[in-house]
Amino acid sequence: MLFLKKQMFKKRIPPFLHIAFMTLLSASAKADVLGLSNPAEVAESRSAYAHMAAFAGSDFAPIQQIRRDLAQDYSPRSGRNIALANSRAVAGVEWQGFRLGVIQRQEWFAEAQKDTLDLYRNEHLSLNHEAGKNYAIDYHLRGFSATGVQLGKAFRHPLGEQWMLSWGGNISLLNGQKMRSESWSGNAYATGPQSLTLTVDGTRRYSGLNTIAHTFAPAFRFGNPSGTGYSVDLGMALDAPNGMRFAWTIGDAISQMRWTEIPEMSFQGTNVYNGTFPGGHKWRVNVRESLPVKQRLQWMMPIASADAQLILSDEVLRGTHFPSIGLQKDWGANWATKFDYDLRFHSLGLNARYGKLQMGLRSDKLNWRKARAFGASAAVLLDF
Repeated sequence: MLFLKKQMFKKRIPPFLHIAFMTLLSASAKADVLGLSNPAEVAESRSAYAHMAAFAGSDFAPIQQIRRDLAQDYSPRSGRNIALANSRAVAGVEWQGFRLGVIQRQEWFAEAQKDTLDLYRNEHLSLNHEAGKNYAIDYHLRGFSATGVQLGKAFRHPLGEQWMLSWGGNISLLNGQKMRSESWSGNAYATGPQSLTLTVDGTRRYSGLNTIAHTFAPAFRFGNPSGTGYSVDLGMALDAPNGMRFAWTIGDAISQMRWTEIPEMSFQGTNVYNGTFPGGHKWRVNVRESLPVKQRLQWMMPIASADAQLILSDEVLRGTHFPSIGLQKDWGANWATKFDYDLRFHSLGLNARYGKLQMGLRSDKLNWRKARAFGASAAVLLDF
C-alpha cells in the first residue's frame, strides 16, 4: 500500500483503478475459469479429499502489466473490458454421499470501458490525452475473501433403462477476511494534452483502508471491520446409457455476506483534476450483499472409437460467458488427460489424472509474463 500511495503522488494515476486492479492480482493465479465444483459429484465411498485451484484473466493487457503500467501489449476491447481472479482451497472427508470440509476462497471481478482504461494508461505513463475528447468513466469492482466450513450431500436416482440422475448441494458458513467494492461513473474532459476537467460520482468500500492516511474524521477513524455469511451451491447431472452426460452447476445460488464497520469513501462533483477528486464523505458503514451467482453448463459425448469424450461447456458470471470446448482421453485404468480451449481468453488448458491425483494448468501464452489468462489446479482423493 505504501508503494501505491507513493506512485499516486508521483504520477497523476486515478487511484481507484490502480488499487482495484492490483487487488485482482493478489489472488493466486483453476484450470477452469470460475473454479466451480458440482455438488452432485460426491464419492459414495469413504474418502478424504483436497482441492486447490485458481485463475486470473484479463481482456485488455497481460496479467503482469495490470500490476505495472499497461505499457506493453495493451489492446483493450472497443467497449466493455473485464478482469477477474479467483482461488479456492477445500479439504475434508466424504462418505455415503455426504461431504464435510473446510474452505478458503477469494474472488475479484472488475469491469471498465475502453475510455476509462485509456485515461488510466495516459495518466500513468504521462501520455498526452486527446484534446477536446470527453473520456467516459465507467468502472466497477467487487471482491472478497473468506474462510469457512462446508457441508454437502449428493443423491443418486436410477431412472430406468440405465439412466441415472444425480443432484446435490453444499452450504458454506463463511468468515469474511476482506472485502472491496468500487463503482465510478462520470467523464473526464481533456481541455489539453495534459489537463482534465473531471466530473465523477464514485464510492469505494474497503475493509483494509488506512483511515488515518485517508484523513477520516476521528469519529470514524478507528473500527473493527468484520464479515460473516453463508453460501449455497447446487448441482445436478444426468447420465445416459451410451455414456453421454449433461451437468449443471450453480455456485452461490443463495448467499449473503454481512460486513460491519467498513470504511467508505465517496466523491461527487466536478473539479480540475490535479491528482485529487471532488469532495464527498468518509465514514464507516454496514453492508449486506449477495455474492454473484455463477453457473456452468456442461455436455459430454463419448467417442467410443477413441476411448475419449468431447466436452462442451459454458460458464456464466455477471452476464459474461466463458465457453470452452475440450477432449478427454483415457489411457487405461489409471491415466487420463484432458485438453480444452476457452473462447473468451483464448487459453489452452491441460489436465492430467493418475489414479486419485489430478493436476492442471491453463494459459494463453507459453511465456507466462505475457499471458492474459493463467490458471492452475491440483486435487487428491484418498479412500480409507
